[in-house]
Amino acid sequence: MKIGRMRRAVPRDYKSIASWYTARGQEAPPEYPPVCVIMPQVASGGLIPTQGSICLIEGLITNPRASKQVRSDGLDKIIKHLTEYAKNMGFSYIVGLTKVPHVVSLSEKHGFSKIGDYTMVSKHLSTKESA
Repeated sequence: MKIGRMRRAVPRDYKSIASWYTARGQEAPPEYPPVCVIMPQVASGGLIPTQGSICLIEGLITNPRASKQVRSDGLDKIIKHLTEYAKNMGFSYIVGLTKVPHVVSLSEKHGFSKIGDYTMVSKHLSTKESA
């Protein structure tokens, strides 16, 4: 498997990233986070900035066809990059939600603290009136 260097995600990457979600039995998000990077054929992740001092690390996903070590190394590099990016943008905190133990471990390696277990809820806000 050819492994590319990390770069900013572009629209043509969406199909690949979405297929990684599908292969994992998850629904792909409708769009990338505002700041999104990809290591082609390996992993992707992004940041959602807020108006305050916090940004959210989001969309960490790997290609299930890549080897376990390549996936781990890819996420490690992406978390490091996004953390530095957030710091350089002036954010004081970066937070994230995950149910994947390995992502928790990688995050802790980068100085994140586990602060509890949560259930994320969502609601699609349709632009059309519902009956």
